[in-house]
Amino acid sequence: MTGAMTRDDFARAVIALQIDPFAFAIDEIDDECYVMIASGDSWDVFYSERGLKTDRRHFASESDALDDLLRRLCGDASARPAGAND
Repeated sequence: MTGAMTRDDFARAVIALQIDPFAFAIDEIDDECYVMIASGDSWDVFYSERGLKTDRRHFASESDALDDLLRRLCGDASARPAGAND
């Protein structure tokens, strides 16, 4: 993908890559998933588990945060069903 990622781009990529929709949350903090949430004028991406925010990264743009979230999901085999990486 070239250019700034939008939420629509992210949604299309998640479907195409067969990412489990329970593997991430946007705009809310769920448990045992990757989270992207606004933090003032910027965005945070992290893994949420039992109230802990692991590997938290801060981004100035939503597009950069979406890119990071998608990269994390693609790198985590548990975010995709068996055989989805074909």
